[in-house]
Amino acid sequence: MSDPEFEDVLWDFKELEAYKKIQLEVKNPYSKAGMPFAVSLTKLMRVKVKG
Repeated sequence: MSDPEFEDVLWDFKELEAYKKIQLEVKNPYSKAGMPFAVSLTKLMRVKVKG
């Protein structure tokens, strides 16, 4: 089962403040690549890009 709201949708996660904060604070590029972060669905949908 698939939710039509999420079909063919992309997110520009690089615009999320949580992602930007990691990019500024974490200096090791290998740590940045696997650094998890969490955001609300509301914040995620704000950076939604229609695919």
